[in-house]
Amino acid sequence: MSNEAEAAVEKIIALARNKRKHKSESAEQTADWPEPKPLPSGLAPVESFSSDFLPDALAPWVDDIANRLQCPPDYVAVAALTSLGAVIGRRIGIKPQAKTDWVEIPNLWGCFIGRPGMLKSPAMMEALKPIHHLEAEAAKDNEIAEQAYQAGLSAYKLRAQVAATLVKKKLLKAGDEAPNPDIRFDPGVEPEQPLPVRYRTNDSSYEAVGELLIANPSGILIERDELVSLLQHLDREDQAVARGFYLSGWSGTQPYTFDRIVRGHRHIDAVCLSVLGNTQPVRIAEYIRRANYGGAGGDGLMQRFHLLAWPDAPADWKDVDEYPDRGAREKAWGTYERLSKIDALKLGAEKGPYEKVGPYVSTRKPKGNSLIGGLTWKGKCGQTSYHPPSRGISQNIGSSSQRWR
Repeated sequence: MSNEAEAAVEKIIALARNKRKHKSESAEQTADWPEPKPLPSGLAPVESFSSDFLPDALAPWVDDIANRLQCPPDYVAVAALTSLGAVIGRRIGIKPQAKTDWVEIPNLWGCFIGRPGMLKSPAMMEALKPIHHLEAEAAKDNEIAEQAYQAGLSAYKLRAQVAATLVKKKLLKAGDEAPNPDIRFDPGVEPEQPLPVRYRTNDSSYEAVGELLIANPSGILIERDELVSLLQHLDREDQAVARGFYLSGWSGTQPYTFDRIVRGHRHIDAVCLSVLGNTQPVRIAEYIRRANYGGAGGDGLMQRFHLLAWPDAPADWKDVDEYPDRGAREKAWGTYERLSKIDALKLGAEKGPYEKVGPYVSTRKPKGNSLIGGLTWKGKCGQTSYHPPSRGISQNIGSSSQRWR
């Protein structure tokens, strides 16, 4: 065997010995390792909701509903805040800064999440009873106003027919002798059809929502028991315009104009939409993922939800068979009633000559940078890529809270 061959054999033997040595050392180290711990599979605990965040007019009522249903109070609170924000709408706004034109409207987008059987729908229906009551009362008033309009219209048409007949007779009697006879018969002014008062809708095309907003410029609530059905509808390619309409309606300040061959020109001074719904974790997860990674849902639709809650299930369930807290309910319902008829200008709100959004109040003193209550937002809320519209989120909620208090 040559020297080169012997050197190669020795090298291979040395490598084999080193490999055996490393295996032995590795086995000894592995024997010293502790038993591996299982990876966590559950969700991190969520801090419990506190009614201190709610206005005094709503907190006892929300707590009473959550106690009697044995559901998370987050469900009731989100639905109550969103629906009351819809009732206020563009009736009044808030100016977080003293000198700029920045105005926020207290309309809110809310959603709460829970697994099946968490009583999402019952909680939502209980919290929406005040706005449903306003809608029912408005429907009665709309019917009375429509009947009065039809009666007035019939009388006007009859007077117009009588006037036309008298004019015809006088013209025939005058003949050629008086080509311009003095004929005076005023049938009066034709009555205008009353606009129906509405507060909410469930399933409407964006064109129909636009007509509702023309009749109700303060805003409208889009109420969906299963929110993902609305999101999936707006995801369709043929609903791209409708999706843009919803995006425009989040701020409550953007004008919108329809121009159609059949319907003609229809203008909305400011699209003001409130959106409320609930869903399940599995169904909403895909939308959140797409929004995070800038996919098809990264246009800011999901980020527009001011209130998005996924609370833990109640630890201890108990059978509660109690009457509703009458005092708390009457106070809350009375708040809805009063705010549905609020006249902000009489309460001291202002409206500039170029303002079309509605009366507003300023939350800043002439000097200083702090909001009412010492709150500040600059440097936190307005500078994040994940929540592009979040500059106004805290102001929307704060505006609503101030009005309710």
